[in-house]
Amino acid sequence: MQAAAAIANPLLANHHPFYAVLLTWHAAFDVSALIGWCFQQAGHSVQFRTQLMFVALNATTVAALWDAVRGRFRATWQKN
Repeated sequence: MQAAAAIANPLLANHHPFYAVLLTWHAAFDVSALIGWCFQQAGHSVQFRTQLMFVALNATTVAALWDAVRGRFRATWQKN
């Protein structure tokens, strides 16, 4: 969903002010996730962790779907 919004928002922003506001919010959310990643790399993972988690989970889902489409996805469960 986030990738679709990242593509659609800039295309729609010129057609209606509502989409321009959504583009601004989406950009601010992504920047806050990037700042959260920078804080995490510095060892301070408290700031913006929700945004970072949301973006990371979306990226992981897209990567897993891409692997599944290419036939490279093999999930196995092992009892520990």
